[in-house]
Amino acid sequence: MHRSEGGEPYALVQEGRGLNMTVDNADKADKVDLDGIRRKVQGEFLWFRKDGKEYIVQDAATLARVRQAWAPLEKTGAEMEKQGKEMGRHGEAMGGYGTKMALAAVTFNQAKMDALGKQMEEAGKPMEAAGQKMEVLGKQMEAQQKEADRTTRGIINESVGSGTARRAP
Repeated sequence: MHRSEGGEPYALVQEGRGLNMTVDNADKADKVDLDGIRRKVQGEFLWFRKDGKEYIVQDAATLARVRQAWAPLEKTGAEMEKQGKEMGRHGEAMGGYGTKMALAAVTFNQAKMDALGKQMEEAGKPMEAAGQKMEVLGKQMEAQQKEADRTTRGIINESVGSGTARRAP
């Protein structure tokens, strides 16, 4: 679920995939309505609310444009997930050093504590670098989401104007 910059909610509903929905407020009624429509409509569709009325679009070219608008965000999200796993791996290593450090502290072994401190500092550098990459990716995702939302809202307006949108069942 994505937050929008304003406007009414919409969702791209794809078979075999979760819901990709943009809303101002996570309204449970939207999900319930979509589940009902999903049972009545075969295949992929774009659902949206415009001027208080609910519509769907199943035109293949229109759906492809919506998927294309959101594709960069999916790619960046996958990279963000990869960086998160990398940070997790480094976090586990840091946890191991922390355990060793605690044991050294209990035995009052200052030399061992100092050595472990240096090892922890070195082990933390890749984690810090991954964190910086995640920050950059987060900003990139924010910009991509705004662009995808703007594009999708334009496609919605075109769909209503051209008649490819029909009232939702």
